[in-house]
Amino acid sequence: MSADCNRIPHGTIESVTRRVLIPIEQTQQSSQTVEWYFKNLMQPNDQLIFVHITEPRMNNALLGLRMPNSPVLVGTQIPFSSKLLNDAKTLCGDYVHRAMSVHGITARGFVYVDSKPHCKLIRVIQSHNADLVLLPNGDRRHSLLDRRERKRSSNSLTMVVTHMSD
Repeated sequence: MSADCNRIPHGTIESVTRRVLIPIEQTQQSSQTVEWYFKNLMQPNDQLIFVHITEPRMNNALLGLRMPNSPVLVGTQIPFSSKLLNDAKTLCGDYVHRAMSVHGITARGFVYVDSKPHCKLIRVIQSHNADLVLLPNGDRRHSLLDRRERKRSSNSLTMVVTHMSD
């Protein structure tokens, strides 16, 4: 499932030269990674793609508990928390708004619900044809991406693991 938090001005897609994908969460590391991008890598024709991947809420099958009327994703039986989904949409929207209003670059935001977030991230990178992926230092996803990316032969992808010093 994908929730799109896009705000793309008309006529900007044609001028995009590089698609930069940044997985985000409600953490200081994510915020620092985005700020590091703005200070060190930003180019005027970049298109930022903010991605938040959350896991579905699972019922406790061992105790036989079942949430009555729990919301599910349309067309699936995947349970999720409406509050978490709305928080994720707001987070993406805030990053998109900041990129466009403060830094003047094109930005899009997506929220996905998947039981395997690391695998979903790989599929998202491929589906968005990302040219550059920024991951916070210490993020376990970069080793998984490294292994998967070696298997890909068609498109080249640059991954940057940001190193923050406090």
